[in-house]
Amino acid sequence: MLLAGLARLALYAGIAAAVAIGLALAIALWRDSDLWRAAALGLYLGGGLLVAVPVLFGARSPMTVAEIGYEKFDLGPEARKAWYAQSAAYLVIGLVLICAGVLIEVAGLPSP
Repeated sequence: MLLAGLARLALYAGIAAAVAIGLALAIALWRDSDLWRAAALGLYLGGGLLVAVPVLFGARSPMTVAEIGYEKFDLGPEARKAWYAQSAAYLVIGLVLICAGVLIEVAGLPSP
């Protein structure tokens, strides 16, 4: 079960990294700038966005707009666990992306 969870973490982090690096490299090629630096910045930005999601929305329960203001959903224990697990997944994947960006910066690879 632990290996399956780590495999899913690697899959989701890989997808998020591919999207972040792909967008950053497209912008870097368009602006004719350093590709390694752009990849690291893309990982920083993507990771920062993924960390911001649970920080801003993870600690509260979902809300809906009723006719008279706001009304909280009555979440059961299973739904609440799923809500917090999803927030933790965003946080962990965001931190993985930021660490990958740091590794690219530390490696100091020359631009091709």
